[in-house]
Amino acid sequence: MGNPILFIYSEHSPIPHTVNFPLSMYAVGKYLEKRGYDILYYDERVDKKKILEDHLKREPLLALLSTMTSYQIISTINLSKFVKNKNPNTRIVWGGVHPSLCTSQTIGQEYIDFVVVGEGEKTILELADFLKDKRADFEKIDGIAWKNNGKIVINKPREFMDFGEAEFPYEGIDNETLNKYLIKDKNIKSIKPVFYQSSRGCLYNCTFCYNDVFNKKKVRLRPIQLVREELKKLKDMGVKEISLCDDDAFSKERLFEVNKITKDLDMKWSASMRVGYIDEETAKVLEQGNCQYIFFGLESGNQETLNYMRKGISLEQIKRCVEAISKTKITPTYSFVFGFPREPKNHMKDSFELIDWILKIDKKANVTLQTFTPIPGTEMYRISIEEGFEEPKRIEDWAKMVAHEVNTPWVKDKALLENLYVVAMFAFRYGELLNNKMFYVPHLIAKWRWKHKFFKLGYER
Repeated sequence: MGNPILFIYSEHSPIPHTVNFPLSMYAVGKYLEKRGYDILYYDERVDKKKILEDHLKREPLLALLSTMTSYQIISTINLSKFVKNKNPNTRIVWGGVHPSLCTSQTIGQEYIDFVVVGEGEKTILELADFLKDKRADFEKIDGIAWKNNGKIVINKPREFMDFGEAEFPYEGIDNETLNKYLIKDKNIKSIKPVFYQSSRGCLYNCTFCYNDVFNKKKVRLRPIQLVREELKKLKDMGVKEISLCDDDAFSKERLFEVNKITKDLDMKWSASMRVGYIDEETAKVLEQGNCQYIFFGLESGNQETLNYMRKGISLEQIKRCVEAISKTKITPTYSFVFGFPREPKNHMKDSFELIDWILKIDKKANVTLQTFTPIPGTEMYRISIEEGFEEPKRIEDWAKMVAHEVNTPWVKDKALLENLYVVAMFAFRYGELLNNKMFYVPHLIAKWRWKHKFFKLGYER
């Protein structure tokens, strides 16, 4: 069988957090397993370092690491260097959203041998075949970046695969592995469903979203019969709840198809969704299909701002959705973002008013407030550059581009936005995320701070 291929999932937060099944790692890993490769897995969040050290003794052909634009970059760098120091002949491959959007900077790192641009299944399989056969004509592999005698080469993009050809990530997963991701964390209360992906991509035009670049505004659906078969397999494995990690539900008809499957299988489910899909009738149907939780990205309570970011929703749709969900047992989270470049004047004021209205209408609603982070390749990133944002010169500095830190020059009161993030966390998401008595008093203080709109003195941070 030859040298194995090692998949590594790195830590993505320095603070306590939920640990979910690394769907992306196993999705690609199972694709290669089915095609004859010996695959090793290591998840830094749950596995002891000795497991990685034992894997490296087998001298993997490739070590594959995926990273987001976040703290995870630091972990991924450290693990890459660790592998390279232990096994100089193991090729280091980075993939995922951040390396795909910042390809030149990523492949320019001396400890990285290849970057997979876009989805990984077919590209990584082809790269593994080339290396196994000792071929060096890497220019023939679509969708990779590499170095030819020190010169950076970025090959032409790979065409999207038929998502029906992707493998079932949970195929052959034993209960011991699955349970690592189902056991509740000690310090955090969280819904612990198993991730499942029934589609890839999104059709919409939000100017701040990675999808515009990464998925080219295309949606690829998993055949609905395959979705039914795979959810039945998960049910037979003992899984009682799933979280659909699709970027979008695609259509109300598709949403109802998936909802019928969960109802037939008596499985609970959660998802992210656009408010435009939700009216009173739809909300009741989803509740009957065992929907437990929905995340809605509202971004703003100001219509001018929604139009500016090409969100494709209206305040009327938002209010219709909130009222409909409030009449069900479904728990919603409504997300808002502050600190956009050229942000319309009344964005914050109108958003605060909408949040207060939401909390009045639906007592079980959660609210999250985040700061804007420029994502390379997007329309909002271009505007950010025009407004003075400087792209991080070092790959390590991208780790600072997170939802609770302000890294943009046009925001004058950075402390205000950073305090907003934490106040909202304690005020609105106590029941969802935090299950420790030590957080109860900060929760009460945060509620008072929100009521009086007092966001100075960010002691929580």
